[in-house]
Amino acid sequence: MEKQTKNNKITQLRNDIKKAQLNKKYNDLSTFRVALSKLQNYAIEQKKSVDELQNTEVEEVMVKLGKQREESIEAFKKGNREDLVKKEQYELNLLQKYMPQRLSEQETTSAVTKIMQELKIETPNQIGQVMAEIKKSYGNKIDMSIASRIAKEKLA
Repeated sequence: MEKQTKNNKITQLRNDIKKAQLNKKYNDLSTFRVALSKLQNYAIEQKKSVDELQNTEVEEVMVKLGKQREESIEAFKKGNREDLVKKEQYELNLLQKYMPQRLSEQETTSAVTKIMQELKIETPNQIGQVMAEIKKSYGNKIDMSIASRIAKEKLA
């Protein structure tokens, strides 16, 4: 019996798992299963079923998985492990269709500038206020590390 879900990202992930199984794409299958497992763990923490998760919650988990892949890529590059860099990059590309579309660096710069002007931020001590407002306003659509770097540059 197929589970009924209102969340199209969960449905899409389950369909991708089926396609990977049918096409014997074991690397894809492994990546998708890890993602579904992380979503199930998140759902348990939230005292929900996976099917009750909202798209924003799915995106939040996928962004975390993506960040882990990005950090791994950097570490493997430093260690001259191109084979593992390629593997992690491939997995990151698979997961990106479940992540929200991120703002470009230029869009991030204008968003940070706008919030700093609205809040009348003038000193580096107030950077926490800027970051809290950015997170509240943009959520997963903005890369917080880029936003933080831009805010620090503007206040330096």
